[in-house]
Amino acid sequence: MQCSENETKQLGGSVVLAETQIRVRRATQIFHEYGGDIRKIICFKVKDESLVEDLYQDLFLSLVSANLPPKIKNMKRFLYHAITNDVISMARRTRRRHELMKLYAQDSRAIELADEGPGERMIQNEREEEVFQQLEEHLCPSEYQAVLWRFQRDGNNQEAAREFGVKERSFIHYLCTGLKKLRKVDWSEEVASR
Repeated sequence: MQCSENETKQLGGSVVLAETQIRVRRATQIFHEYGGDIRKIICFKVKDESLVEDLYQDLFLSLVSANLPPKIKNMKRFLYHAITNDVISMARRTRRRHELMKLYAQDSRAIELADEGPGERMIQNEREEEVFQQLEEHLCPSEYQAVLWRFQRDGNNQEAAREFGVKERSFIHYLCTGLKKLRKVDWSEEVASR
């Protein structure tokens, strides 16, 4: 007796679900047992406190998605390497995002220069003003200023900290917190509500 295609799909889905549940249980067990060590390793690897929780959650997800060996001899060493890999991946993603933002800023500046009519410039200015208003609504003043400074001037953190009269670490904190908040905003709903 042959299985129908639907039965095969259901069986395959059940197997995947069971495997995922096993992986989640194993990751939960690891976090329960080594949670304090994981946080210590992350804090050692990353000096920006706003990234600690993100990396903590990323590690859990990577443990769930990875096919871990059944027996790990030295779990702390394994976790140290896994966290190191997650930190490197996060740095690459951040660097890539900044590169793309720079390219976008260069393109938008080139488009502004290419505008021929005053009507087009006025429309562009209104759009920019609307974006700045939306940013201001979602960020506290220090975060707003840090994000604005970063993308308008594209300077380094030391320069910005000097100009703002704060420590470099404070400026970085404002910038990272602001960018993190902006990533969580559903911009499609924001635009639709205007």
